[in-house]
Amino acid sequence: MSDNAHPLPAEGTAHGEPANWLVRSGRSVVNTALGARKHRTWRILAQAGLVFNGIVNLIIGSVAIAVAAGAGTEANRSGALAAIAETPVGRAALWVAAVGLAGLAVWQCTEAAALASPSRTKNIFRWLRDLSKAFGFLVVGAGVVVFASGGRTDTARATSRASEFLLESIGGAITLFAIGGIVIAVGVSSIVRGIRRTFLEEVRPLLGARRRIVQTVGIAGHVARGLGFTTIGLLVLYAALSDNPGQVGGLDHALRYLATLPSGIVVFVVIAVGLIAYGLYLFARARFMRR
Repeated sequence: MSDNAHPLPAEGTAHGEPANWLVRSGRSVVNTALGARKHRTWRILAQAGLVFNGIVNLIIGSVAIAVAAGAGTEANRSGALAAIAETPVGRAALWVAAVGLAGLAVWQCTEAAALASPSRTKNIFRWLRDLSKAFGFLVVGAGVVVFASGGRTDTARATSRASEFLLESIGGAITLFAIGGIVIAVGVSSIVRGIRRTFLEEVRPLLGARRRIVQTVGIAGHVARGLGFTTIGLLVLYAALSDNPGQVGGLDHALRYLATLPSGIVVFVVIAVGLIAYGLYLFARARFMRR
């Protein structure tokens, strides 16, 4: 059976009517998801969301390199959004980006359906992965709306306050520890995805120079992104174990922490360059998006 098949149990299963209802519901979800992929509108919105995400990663990576060179600025998503908002057409661009990210979230929900496998375990993993990505795009979109509306968010302060609240609450340290574990899992998953090149599932089959270029920026981008997430997660775990909420922060905090370690500046620069590569990969994914 091909990897693009959608193997669901026959309706005449021995588990009875409840199982039949689940089967019909599963088929309905898959068919709805595949139907969404056929609408050009969703595809265009998803491409717009990918391009915007690519621009943000290029900005973050470039600013991170500036930070490594000693410039006093912030290498995080909030800083990138603020930079975009300050351009002449920044606010309008952010509103377009917010709509595009919503479309990208919908499109991401269809990825697992388009790549259904005979393996139930693999299908469940894909659904969880793509739903979590879709949720992430919606969260980013919400942040974009804040900036498009003229607001501002201080990521470092917000994360520090949230971690402080958790540490002061009953079971908060355990919750913070779990969050750190999840962030590390996301980071490791991204690294593995880059090394195994499974991100190529997201683009249509390519040959020659195009494949080599997309593969190169995809590997570098996913590995660097994974290293960034893993560092953030480790700092969250340290905060939970040491009862120090000040250790919790976003990518900017993680990069600055790396810069203080022996040879940490090397990892810092690798992640910064990798984020630029990840931005280029997102451009390629938008251009060669899988149907």
